[in-house]
Amino acid sequence: MQSPTQIIWEALGRPEQERPAEESYSNCALCGASCNGIGVTFKNGISDSFSDYRDLESPGGTHCCEACVWSMQGRPPKTIRMWSILWREDGLVPPSREGCPWQVPGVHMSNKADLTAFFQVLLNPPRCKWIMTLADSGQIHLLPFAKVNMPTAKSWTIRLERNDIKCNREDFPMIVSHAEALYRAGFVKDDIMYGQPQSSMIYKRGINIWKEHGGALKPWFGSKQLELATFFLRKEK
Repeated sequence: MQSPTQIIWEALGRPEQERPAEESYSNCALCGASCNGIGVTFKNGISDSFSDYRDLESPGGTHCCEACVWSMQGRPPKTIRMWSILWREDGLVPPSREGCPWQVPGVHMSNKADLTAFFQVLLNPPRCKWIMTLADSGQIHLLPFAKVNMPTAKSWTIRLERNDIKCNREDFPMIVSHAEALYRAGFVKDDIMYGQPQSSMIYKRGINIWKEHGGALKPWFGSKQLELATFFLRKEK
């Protein structure tokens, strides 16, 4: 089975990676998928500054696939780590944001200025395979550690910076709804995320609205699922 990196790499026309490759039939140390006969040694494929060893799918792997090596290289803006990525097997995604170096059907890339397509998929996950990574800082490599979501699964997993975030299809719209209500009422993201606003803030913004929506979010305070919901909150949306 192809990894998310390999799927995106194929969809983009197999962009050339810059490191010396050799024959390899091992699994990729980064994504865990087969190198399909050609790989780059881990030492040559990964920079000395790499630190995400806990996320390696095959920690003992000696090689990386060409797709993963490509995904780890490049300079802004032509580096995949700067862009949030959405792929759907059915191809129903909008064009990538203007200015994105990769403009191909079936793959949507954007930055934090417009994450509408990503948000819509999380609220209503498609009944096909799909992949999502969300870049915040633009400094973190996400794609090699992403997951392929299956059409019949009751939950999904997306990658936000260094975190895998898993949620049930039914839970995320509910979390978003309550978080948004508090945000519109004037509570800041940290209030919503950790559930510890100042007492004066509760009375200023509305004790009843906090009881209603804060109470509903109580099981989610401090969770990665709520962090994802607040990531999408914007003053204008």
